[in-house]
Amino acid sequence: MGLSAARTGLTAVRTDPVGGVWIAANPESGAPYVLNLRHGRWTRSTLRAAGPGERIVDVVPAPGTTRLWVQTERPAPGRTGTATASVVYELA
Repeated sequence: MGLSAARTGLTAVRTDPVGGVWIAANPESGAPYVLNLRHGRWTRSTLRAAGPGERIVDVVPAPGTTRLWVQTERPAPGRTGTATASVVYELA
């Protein structure tokens, strides 16, 4: 997989219990995604329900599994200014 981090904020890096590495990526345009390196191979996972302006703020591997919890922030619906809502996703 060809990976480019140009114009992408990398906001969190975590190892998982089975020897992999997770990296949260927030591109300048487009939906946020998570990169995973395991057994020398990169995979990219998108957050299917991510809304406009949503950004990943942290990732946490689920203990004893290969799953990942992803915390994001998005503009709060119906609010103006800097109000945000926090959302948690689980990637399997």
